[in-house]
Amino acid sequence: MNTDEFYLASKESNVSFTGIGGHKETAKKHGIWAGLCTDKDGKDFHFCSFGTYVPTAGASLLSVGQLVHNGNSVQHEGQPDSGLHGMWLKNRAGDRQFIPFEWDSESNLWWVKFRKSPLAFSLRVQVTNQQREHGASP
Repeated sequence: MNTDEFYLASKESNVSFTGIGGHKETAKKHGIWAGLCTDKDGKDFHFCSFGTYVPTAGASLLSVGQLVHNGNSVQHEGQPDSGLHGMWLKNRAGDRQFIPFEWDSESNLWWVKFRKSPLAFSLRVQVTNQQREHGASP
């Protein structure tokens, strides 16, 4: 998932950093984004977190620090195919759901697949409308 459509509220940024293989990258925005992912039992999970949008990257960067700060956790155990790598996220009822990471042997990175969420679109419209009411630009 690397599209600014997923961002509910964001700020422009021009932060440069060294990426994989020493390539220079520039983040164009950061903020709150939302999407739909699938838990280990195949159930849909609406997810909202803090991320960084890098247009030249294949995916937005997820903030593990924000995940943990919000009461979630990240788990890495065993070999990549063990099924024990992922995120434990709280749902609305306060229960925790396991969202597995997918291992990409080409890049040696863990990924989480996100899809567009109708709920995320609705939240984005609400955030944009609130920003307009208060004189801020979306």
